[in-house]
Amino acid sequence: MAAAVLLLLASVALFLSWVVVKTVHSVWWKPSHYAEFFKRQGVHGYPYKPLVGNKWEEASMHEKALAKPMAFSHDITPRVEPFLKDAVDKYGIAGRICLTWFGKTPQLILKDPEMVNEVLSNKLGHFSKPLVAAQVKILAWGLANLDGEEWAVQRRCINPVFHLEKLKV
Repeated sequence: MAAAVLLLLASVALFLSWVVVKTVHSVWWKPSHYAEFFKRQGVHGYPYKPLVGNKWEEASMHEKALAKPMAFSHDITPRVEPFLKDAVDKYGIAGRICLTWFGKTPQLILKDPEMVNEVLSNKLGHFSKPLVAAQVKILAWGLANLDGEEWAVQRRCINPVFHLEKLKV
């Protein structure tokens, strides 16, 4: 009987230690390695904060932006997305690329048209789209929400529309 209890306690301890190791790996070790990897490549951005990422900064900047009256201008970025504007202004390599965190997931903000073109025209699947809630998929089904083979089929269907001879100016 004592051996069975000891075996059960050892199993529970082993399971709990496995959970702790997996949690530390996913919440701290992996994101810190991502941050170090990007830093070595010269990509800088907001520091990683476990679990929440940069959501606190984003929420406070958005609240401050909405509290002030909007300037009479066509530049609405400081009002609509103050966090992204601040990230690009602070950390962007010549305003081209910077790093933010969505929870434990790194996000790269691109402003260089060549890089954006590479990401949008990628057919190899190296760049994945963020996960979208099921309700959003139902309401907004289209090319922006598709990935993989479904995206390729839809893209092939609409691609001829954008040829120069079809576009009448």
